[in-house]
Amino acid sequence: MTTQIGIPEYWHDYILAHAFTFTLKQFSESSGLSIRNIKKVIHEHRIELGISDVYWKEFILRNRMNYSISDLSSFLSVSQSDVVRFLKQMKIENSTIESKPLPKMPSSKKILANWLTSNSQHYTVQEISELTSISKRTILYKLKALGLPHITRRPSAKSIEKDSEIEKFFIRGLNDRQIGEKFGVSRQAIEQARKRLGLKK
Repeated sequence: MTTQIGIPEYWHDYILAHAFTFTLKQFSESSGLSIRNIKKVIHEHRIELGISDVYWKEFILRNRMNYSISDLSSFLSVSQSDVVRFLKQMKIENSTIESKPLPKMPSSKKILANWLTSNSQHYTVQEISELTSISKRTILYKLKALGLPHITRRPSAKSIEKDSEIEKFFIRGLNDRQIGEKFGVSRQAIEQARKRLGLKK
């Protein structure tokens, strides 16, 4: 599902889950989204993240050792001078620590199993492998052991016709437009594929 600002919903969930850990640059590198689009997501969820104007100073206090002045300024959409002024008022040394390395997903089997259960339908096996630094073979083994479906490739309009991948989404009650968003193709392409497969709305 794609949101109003045109970014898939699972990236919203990903950004919200790691909002207090990653910098904008790290979000961009791990997701492939532009920093501009990540800022849009953060702005849309400001209240959920506790980054309303009321809370931004508290955020700096909690996170000053994890972010540079530039990171804090960009993340909170406030000026660098405001951040520095606040730190001086609180008699806190300026944060000069570089962006933290992108943390790996926890290796705990239980945590990984929970994550796969929640996210396996959103990522290909290759993408999960890259996110977790676990081999594709191991990811496939874990998915099968958990009885979870897996995506070996991103569906295309051709694969929809060939593999009848569209059918399971109609069973769930999704319409042509919603299915098109999931597959990254137009509503018309889904409609044509559905007709060729003999499926009714």
